[in-house]
Amino acid sequence: MRFLTPFRAISFCLSLNIFVSSIVAQDKPRKMDLVEEQRMHEILKETYITVKKEYYDPTFHGIDLEERFRKYDQQLNSAPTPSAAFHVLLLS
Repeated sequence: MRFLTPFRAISFCLSLNIFVSSIVAQDKPRKMDLVEEQRMHEILKETYITVKKEYYDPTFHGIDLEERFRKYDQQLNSAPTPSAAFHVLLLS
């Protein structure tokens, strides 16, 4: 049976503390800054333009594409975190 030396025990505890702290820190969502918010809107706009230009059915199976774009654009405005914004983009 292998025993931990005091140095190894302290090293293990410090490593465990750093690991747990990094996990806890990830639980706190960070707010989007202006650059991230603009980028999310650019992604949505590019998606809208590409679908409108390239989609095979010009009527989009009866879906009002402009209304959908406005709806998701408004949802992006209220997304508090980058993760919430990506969720909106995935829904669009």
